[in-house]
Amino acid sequence: MELVKEKVFSVEKLVKINAYISSILAYIIIFPYLSAIYSFVFSGLFILALYKDFFRHFTISRFILNTAGVLFVLVMFLQIDTNNIVQPALDTITVLLGLKLLEDKKFR
Repeated sequence: MELVKEKVFSVEKLVKINAYISSILAYIIIFPYLSAIYSFVFSGLFILALYKDFFRHFTISRFILNTAGVLFVLVMFLQIDTNNIVQPALDTITVLLGLKLLEDKKFR
């Protein structure tokens, strides 16, 4: 009998994988409704977060992430029109999800 090498995943890694799978599924569902620029921004943030969590860990200041989030929300308010409230909100929430993936994940 051959011995099979099994990969052991930590709970932390499994939670991260679950977060990324859930995020990409949500992105795939709403992709047809997103503006192109926000789609590219989310894709870039998603890839950067994957690289950060699984290949080379580095930290990004929470101040920078929070400032970027507030700026995206302000841009959303500038884009809101009485006829179209959902589109800017959807774009902003998608980018905020990308920013959330970049944060250091803490487990309790």
